[in-house]
Formats: sequence, structure tokens, C-alpha cells
Amino acid sequence: MPDWGDILKEVQESAQARAPLGPDVDGIALKYLQQVHSLTGRAVIVYASGFLQNKPGPVEGSDVHALMEVCHGVPQHELDLIIHSPGGSGESAEQMVNYLRARFDYIRAFVPMQAKSAATMIALGCDEIVLGHSELGPIDPQIPVPLPGGTYRYAPAHAIVRDFQLAQREIAADLQALAAWTPILQSYVGGQLEYCKQQIQLSQDVVAAWMQRYI
Repeated sequence: MPDWGDILKEVQESAQARAPLGPDVDGIALKYLQQVHSLTGRAVIVYASGFLQNKPGPVEGSDVHALMEVCHGVPQHELDLIIHSPGGSGESAEQMVNYLRARFDYIRAFVPMQAKSAATMIALGCDEIVLGHSELGPIDPQIPVPLPGGTYRYAPAHAIVRDFQLAQREIAADLQALAAWTPILQSYVGGQLEYCKQQIQLSQDVVAAWMQRYI
């Protein structure tokens, strides 16, 4: 199998050969996924986002339906799942793992770079995890926080809970701290603190059950 430099060279050569259309990234990826499948005999699925290039891609509900489409008609009963994601919704991660567990008898997770938050949950719902120079993260879900203009950013549930707790302590000690905390706390919608606590508990309970059963 090639290393990163070999693949980068192949992408660059493809870009030159196909100009001005750009490189055949999907075709190159498919070729190597087929090589992995020929070595293992297992189904191979990539669940990845471009979050390291500031492209969106959190784990969310629509991914569950996309996963069902990808698995449709796959004859193998064992799966190699390649994961690269910043995480997202713990509930969506639970749905994805439950579907995959119903679909495949054995699941091996490969994490080539990073699987964070809910993506770590997905990895921990597999029978086996393969890491190289890569990392998993805390299993706290990523919570959407509204921003001005109708957009939003994602923040770890634990970080939001810590914000509220720190604000409570600082304001109790000095009421003048309320002015500094007001714009920060206003970015959180009503009920978000309780929602974060529920999501943290969900991730802990679900992952504990998966690890007892599968790993």
C-alpha cells in the first residue's frame, strides 16, 4: 500500500492529466478501498469529513440515512469502518452504531488521523479499533451554539457546562463579573445547560454498554 506522499503524487498527476477538471480524487480513493477489500475480504466504508480544512462535517441525523444507503446490497457480514470526523450528535452516533451492529456481525474501526467526540463513540461501538499515529478524543458530544446572522458553531458539551459553572462562581463572588459574562451566556439558548448534561450522560451510558458487549 502507498504512503501519503505516494498518494499525493498520484493526485497531482491526476490533476495535470485531467486539467481543467481537477484530480479524480474519488476514483483514486475507490482504487485503494478496493485494494483493502481484496486483502481483508470485508466490506469497507469510509466515514469522513474535511474538518481539518475547516469544512463542515459533524455527525448528524442525515448521516444515518446516508449510511443505510451505502450499506444497501452489501453482501459481507464483517466491516472495516474508516473514521475521520470531529464528532457531533451523540444521538446520531448511537443510531449509526445500532444500525451497523444490526447489519454486520463484526466491525473493525480504523482511525487514520482523528476521531473526536461522537466519532470516538462510534469507534468504541466497534469490536476492534486500529490506530496508527492517530488519536481518539473525549466522548462528550458537540453541541451547536447559535451565532449572529443565523449561523452556528459547535462546542463540546463539557465546555458549555464548565462555562455556566465558572460564571456562577465568579458572579457569586463579585457581582460586577456579570457584565463580562452576559454576552457569553447570551450565546446559549434556553435549556442548553440541561441538554448538555443529558447528552453527556447519554454518551457515557451508551459507550459503557457498547464496550461491555463488544470490545
